Amino acid sequence: MDKKIIKLIGFILLALVLFYGILLFFGGEIAGVIFKAIYYGKYNTMFVSEIVLLLFALLMLAIRKRLGTLKYKGKSFSYGIKRGIPIFVVSIISLLGSLTGIIGEEINISNLISLILLAITIGMAEEFFFRGLIQDEIVDAYGKTRREVIKSIIISGGIFGLVHLSNALGGQDFITTTMQVLQASSLGILLGSIYYVTKNIWTVVFLHSFYDFAILLGEVNSYKDCINNPEVSHIMLLFIVVGTVAYSIIYLVGAYLNLQRRHVNEYINESVSEEVIKSDKENATKAKKLVVVVIVFFFLFSYLVPVEETTNMQICYSYESIDIDGEVSFALDKEFILNDVKLYVDNYSLVVESLDGENKIQLEYLDDIYDIYVYEYENNYHILLNSNEILYYGVISKEQVKFSDEFISTIGKSFKTYDVPAIMDIGKLENDTGTYPLMKSYVSDYFIIKDDKVMVRE
Repeated sequence: MDKKIIKLIGFILLALVLFYGILLFFGGEIAGVIFKAIYYGKYNTMFVSEIVLLLFALLMLAIRKRLGTLKYKGKSFSYGIKRGIPIFVVSIISLLGSLTGIIGEEINISNLISLILLAITIGMAEEFFFRGLIQDEIVDAYGKTRREVIKSIIISGGIFGLVHLSNALGGQDFITTTMQVLQASSLGILLGSIYYVTKNIWTVVFLHSFYDFAILLGEVNSYKDCINNPEVSHIMLLFIVVGTVAYSIIYLVGAYLNLQRRHVNEYINESVSEEVIKSDKENATKAKKLVVVVIVFFFLFSYLVPVEETTNMQICYSYESIDIDGEVSFALDKEFILNDVKLYVDNYSLVVESLDGENKIQLEYLDDIYDIYVYEYENNYHILLNSNEILYYGVISKEQVKFSDEFISTIGKSFKTYDVPAIMDIGKLENDTGTYPLMKSYVSDYFIIKDDKVMVRE
């Protein structure tokens, strides 16, 4: 047989073995991991939101005929990273801090994959929109000189920072929100400067994505993210302000170095003399010294803050694990009859109404109620109210249930609040040991209340 034919047959057989080997491995291992991450990942709700924003950004780029922004047309990726050293260094520091918090733990792979997808999508959506669209629109309209370019980048960075005012709508305190706006604005200016001098959108996408990934990684194993403590001490507030100012100075100095005349001249019609280049280099040396001073000052100041104050800066939630099986039931009904009283949710509040419909009271002090579930156990009614990341749970004796002022007062006092992850369904779990309140999160984790504690079901 011809040697060529033998080689061809051998090649085809090897290719087939590899093809089916990869198929079996992918189908049995990798596909399962990816499916679990897409379905159960902690950050999937945010990921879907960012996908919508990404599609909107692409639509706007198409309408404004700026899809060419997505093509590589400027400096190299490595050159862009060099110009973004301040972000890269801060990201590395944040990454090391996040890794320190999860060392020794088994990483939740589903959450990790969904975090990676989220970070990439955030980077693409926000950079396409704020740099590829907003900044380019402003620069094209007003950036005829270096000074105008700088103004345009500052304006677009400021817009990026002001968008973070929306965090206040979620209940975030004024000082934290203000500091976020300041830091995000300076970060936006730095990213804008990198994008302008590189004309490479993918560099700023990477830097932005890596920055967010490094910050969020520390909570990849948690069922519910930490929140800023609204009752931090004055020294911690001062530390937050000083830290924000320090990082903002570093970002702005980085932007200044990027927007020196010898870098910007390549894209505008201004000549740069040897004298100007020399002046730029001298100013760059001074700017770098300023960054060193700021970093040294910030770290020296950080040692003045007591350790216990830094640990109280955030409120973090942890849940014990419990291995428990049983029959699971979830809320299907929207209203429940308890003796001569009807309970249901209307206008995000619990409503107590007599069966004849003549008396009705809305308990407005229970805010943002989405669902109700009631079950009977040991001559008591157990009432669960879902308020997304808060669960109201109360137990009331059957004998007490009668539409009256006393009952209204009793039911109001019976509820305890529990901090839980974002909940999709509420119900109960029954087995030989008892009946327990049950919650199912949006990523299909199950939680029960036992011994007055929220526990995650293994």
